[in-house]
Parts: sequence; C-alpha cells; structure tokens
Amino acid sequence: MITGMHIMINSTDPAATAAFLREKLGLPSFDAGGGFMIFEAPELELANHEADGASYDISFFCDDIEATKAELEGRGVTFTDGIGEETWGRTANFALPDGRSVLLYERKYARGKPIG
Repeated sequence: MITGMHIMINSTDPAATAAFLREKLGLPSFDAGGGFMIFEAPELELANHEADGASYDISFFCDDIEATKAELEGRGVTFTDGIGEETWGRTANFALPDGRSVLLYERKYARGKPIG
C-alpha cells in the first residue's frame, strides 16, 4: 500500500534551493542525515495531464492567492507574472533560485468534487 509521495527538486545549487524552501516558502524541514534536507509538505495532490512530451511539474496551492502572493513577495520571492484566471484556479508563477518557474494557484474546486 502506498503511504505517501516523495518529490525531488534537483538543482545545480541545492543549498540555495533549500534556503529558498525553508526561508522564503516557510516549509518546515529536518536533516535526514549527511545534510540531506527533507521538507515537510502540506496537503498533496497528484494529477495526470496530456503533454507533448513526458515531464514532471511541481506547483503549490493556497486558499487566498492575493494574500499568499503578497506574503511571499514580502519574503523576497520573485513572481514572474500577475494573477491569471483558469477554469480550475487562479494562478501566478514564481522563480526558484536557479530561475525555473513554479506555479502557485488558488483552487476553484473542492477536493474530491468535480468543478461545476
């Protein structure tokens, strides 16, 4: 039986990425040994989407995108766009220390219930 998921963010500068996750996003963490940091994840969902090629993406969701965006910007997080509207949520993208973009969204759906 599957009891959880482990997501890896591979980076050319893992120390900067770890500091970003801890200090900017406020994720609690612990050292699993040898300096390998594990960040405790909040609620998690797994989605499957059609794409031109195989890939993996990570995104974060929140209850109030305006408040969360303002809080993260106050911690020094750089957003690469404004707040957008999708059928499934309100979105904004922020940059990791290596420049990769990560999606933040406010869900328009309730967990376990279809939209509409």
